[in-house]
Amino acid sequence: MSYGPGGDEKVVAQNVEATALAISGKGAIYFTDAPHKTVGYVDGNGQIRVAYGGGELAVPSGLALSPDQAMLVVTDAQARFSWSFQIADDGSLLHGEPFYRLELPEAGWMSGVQGATLDSIGQVYFASAIGVQMCEANGRVAAILNSPEPGPIAALAFAGKDMNWLYVAEGGKLFRRAVKVNGVAAWAPAKLPRPPL
Repeated sequence: MSYGPGGDEKVVAQNVEATALAISGKGAIYFTDAPHKTVGYVDGNGQIRVAYGGGELAVPSGLALSPDQAMLVVTDAQARFSWSFQIADDGSLLHGEPFYRLELPEAGWMSGVQGATLDSIGQVYFASAIGVQMCEANGRVAAILNSPEPGPIAALAFAGKDMNWLYVAEGGKLFRRAVKVNGVAAWAPAKLPRPPL
């Protein structure tokens, strides 16, 4: 369902199992379907199809569009790696590869990654069992922010007037932290700077 400013409801898609959503500036929706190990796509006309069904993702759990909306990051709650896909003109996902190598909890073999978001310079922030893991645009983990309270982080997003607050959902609570970077709104794609070597 989508809801307009006046509270009006509109059915966007039916009979879809979605774990996470990423909405593009063109009104298309990507969603993870963990039971079927796929990434689905709903175009602007409401047509549903599988954008990725290669089977390499054990438990696709989260999605995030790059600021220029040319790439899609897909997290895998079971594996160490989160994936990067190029987005084709028709919305299909191409050239997927395990790109972001995340740190795992000491007491387990699954990453527990639930969601992701990107800032305006292409750094990716992952909601994980050990905190917020931040990867540079080249795929390397550069920092791990501790969870606000003990336990795994369920979701995260940039918000606020200047998109400079990082919001984190954990244990049924919502936390926020001021950051020195900015997120990018889905309706205002932005050009990325050249990534570091």
